[in-house]
Amino acid sequence: MDANGMDVNLYDDWETSMMALAAVDPFWKAKVSHEILVNPTHSLDLQTLCTKCHAPLGHYTAFYKGQPHYTLADLSIDSLGQSGVSCHGCHGVKDSSSLGALLLVTFHMIPIALYMVHLPRQ
Repeated sequence: MDANGMDVNLYDDWETSMMALAAVDPFWKAKVSHEILVNPTHSLDLQTLCTKCHAPLGHYTAFYKGQPHYTLADLSIDSLGQSGVSCHGCHGVKDSSSLGALLLVTFHMIPIALYMVHLPRQ
C-alpha cells in the first residue's frame, strides 16, 4: 500500500498472468511435445528454443552453468524456470544505486491469450 492507501503489489497481478504461467501452460507443453514427436532429430534444439522465451530464467541459468540444452525435463524440476516470464527476467536490478527509489510506471495489463493454432483451410 502506498501513502494514499492504493494497492501497489504488482506480484498478485503477475502471478496469475500469461507471463507467470508461460512455462507451465499445458497447451504450450502439448505443442512442444507434438513438435518433438514430429521432429525427433531436432528435439533438443526445439526445447531449448521454446524455453528461451517461456522459461527464460531457468533457460539462461542452465546455460550459465554450462548446460548445452534446456529441456522440458529440466524445466519440470526447476522452480526458477517454472516461474515463467518473471519480473526479474526483464526488470532485474543491475546495480544497487536505484534500490529504494520511487518507481512511477503506468501498466497496461491486457489478459488476452495469443496462441498460434494452425487450422486447416476450408
